[in-house]
Amino acid sequence: MKDRVKHLRKTLGQTQAAFADKIGLTRTGYSSVEGGDAPVQERHIKLILAAYPQVSEHWLRTGEGDMFIQDNAVSQIMKKYCFADIVRKMLEAYEELDPDGQEVVLRYTQEFVSKIIAGATANDAVTADAPGEIDIDAEVERYRSQLLAQRMIRSSQSHGTEATETHAG
Repeated sequence: MKDRVKHLRKTLGQTQAAFADKIGLTRTGYSSVEGGDAPVQERHIKLILAAYPQVSEHWLRTGEGDMFIQDNAVSQIMKKYCFADIVRKMLEAYEELDPDGQEVVLRYTQEFVSKIIAGATANDAVTADAPGEIDIDAEVERYRSQLLAQRMIRSSQSHGTEATETHAG
């Protein structure tokens, strides 16, 4: 198994130090595993799979099959952005929803993000020079952010409707 771990690390283009850091081991600890001085333990497998969700657990344990989980839209995004496992699970759950469920989740997420943006810009609106006074530029930017978020929501709703109609047709 140590040879598969080493092969995986090299395939990912990682140094021992970078790979060890990503999976939460010291460089020395990881070097011992890769060198065969310490056995690959269950916790090492779990750390590797958590850090690299695109890796096939079956391949890692047995050497059989493909090193990486077959590409689908979710795994491509995971690889591109190196998202944590929780994001992969969220995307897979979203992908399993029917179009109406996807639209609800998308709308909620966009409203949630717009509130975060609006909250951040509202906090920036109070000037440090004169506490209690409103910075007009910051207020205009906050309003602009809200309008952009609303436009994004309307746009996704129209795309969601098209997707629903396409799916139904």
